[in-house]
Amino acid sequence: MKLNASKIKKILVISLSNIGDVILTFPVIDILKRDFASAEVSVVVGAKAASLFKHNPYIAEVFIYEKHKPPFKQLKWLLELRKNNFDLVIDLRNTAIPLFLSPKYRTPLSSGGVKKIHMKEKHLNRLKNVWDFKDLSQKHYALYIGGSDKQYIDDMLKNHIEANKRFIVVGPGAANHIKRWTEEGFAKLCDELIEDYKLKIIFVGDENDKDVVSSIINKMQKHAINWVCKTTLIQLGELVSRSWSVIANDSAIMHMASYLNVPTLAIFGPTDEAKYGPWGFQGAVIRKKDLFCAPCQKSGCAYKHECMQQLTVEEVRSVFDKIFQNVNPPHPVLNNL
Repeated sequence: MKLNASKIKKILVISLSNIGDVILTFPVIDILKRDFASAEVSVVVGAKAASLFKHNPYIAEVFIYEKHKPPFKQLKWLLELRKNNFDLVIDLRNTAIPLFLSPKYRTPLSSGGVKKIHMKEKHLNRLKNVWDFKDLSQKHYALYIGGSDKQYIDDMLKNHIEANKRFIVVGPGAANHIKRWTEEGFAKLCDELIEDYKLKIIFVGDENDKDVVSSIINKMQKHAINWVCKTTLIQLGELVSRSWSVIANDSAIMHMASYLNVPTLAIFGPTDEAKYGPWGFQGAVIRKKDLFCAPCQKSGCAYKHECMQQLTVEEVRSVFDKIFQNVNPPHPVLNNL
């Protein structure tokens, strides 16, 4: 059922839980905020991703979804959510929540359509079921980077990198360890890029990536900058937007770079790049070809992790050279003011 835009005053987007998955829903939020400028847009997300919307003036309210709550607490949460009287609910989790909220308009319960489709497009198709938008928003509303966060990155870069020096952001972590390329591979690749491209390397990640990054840096011959746990998610977005490029496993960092249209080299193993690969204007995927088991889409490996263990520096480097050599990509700036 197509909606009457004049009746939409309050919108709820039911997003996901993992940080990378939530970033994949940002284009939907951007379109809604652009096309319904006078409406309030709120979001439902998992606790881990809530900080993505911190201090965002375009988001009216952030509701935390905890699927492991006892049933009576879930019901209480739903009752409180229902009091908001949302006019439009866009459910990207495919839950029964919209039925309980009884909005004027909602996305259908079944996702339908083609199953083998990129998740960004899947989310946009869900929106298309109720709102016939014309194109993507050129302005980023879902990720708001305020002045203090920009200044923080300014200061950090001034203290570590010479003026106008190009740098690459490298994310060797991933939520699941089987999605990580080898420490030896990252160390050798980064040494080569520093030597051949005269680049600075900034490693980023969260608490779970501390040991991995420290081990990689210890294996390197060249100097690299360790910014693990040195930025919030919002500040990471600002850092990524200023980088020359991003190299990362299938992770939230890769999706952040895609959203900000920063050239991205994504290293894939068990996951399917057709569904989760980089989606920016200049993204490339490297994976070990001709493996019968990959992509397996599983959280554990039944073999010897060949999809990552056998991927060589030469193979990764060849893709980097093809995509990024002699390219000076633009540095997108969020126009949120």
